Order: sequence, then structure tokens, then C-alpha cells
Amino acid sequence: MAGLAWLEFEKPDLDRAGRFGADFGFTVADRTPETLVLRGRQAAAACLVVRRGPRARFVGPVFHAAERGDLDRLARGTGGTVAAHQGGHAVLLRDPSGFPVRVVHGVPEFPALPGRARCR
Repeated sequence: MAGLAWLEFEKPDLDRAGRFGADFGFTVADRTPETLVLRGRQAAAACLVVRRGPRARFVGPVFHAAERGDLDRLARGTGGTVAAHQGGHAVLLRDPSGFPVRVVHGVPEFPALPGRARCR
């Protein structure tokens, strides 16, 4: 694995989730009636993906695979499948507690945003 890609949550109120994210410096990268994608200022994929759900809950982490072949090895080793995901590919796994854990490769990054002025 190359590292953490983003975290996925469910929340009943996406507007409130967006305001909360903005308070921590996140910017809305994409928004639909059912999904909110928040990003940081650096060039990277999303930081947080929030889907509308009946209650607030952590859904699971998403990790970057270093190479596309890593997804094939994971799928073979776990009985999973590699599927298209947000412009790249992913394998969906379950940790021992049942949490979904997605591993992605080739998901496009958002370009870097200009820095903010420092507070004085």
C-alpha cells in the first residue's frame, strides 16, 4: 500500500457536514444530492467522502495501492474483484470487524489549490 487515500462517512445532513469540513480547512471538490467530496489544498484525491445516510457513522478507510498489479494480487488473495471506481480501479475488502476497506489505484487527483494567508 502507498498510504491512506481518504475516509468515507455517512451523515444525514450533507450541508452541515460540509460546513464542519470547511471549519477544518477542507474545500468542496464535488457535491451531488447524495454525496459530498471534501479535499485539502494539496494535489491529491479526496480527503473525505460523505454520503447521505440515515445516521452519522464512519463507513471505512480507502487506501492507495502503489501499483495497479497490487489490486489484482489483493483480489486473487481475498476472492474479491477489481472494479472501475472514480476514474481508476478498486478492490473492496472487509476487515475482521466487518468494516469495508477499499483499495484504489489510478483515481485522478485534484490539482493543488493556492495557499491561504497565515493568521497573525
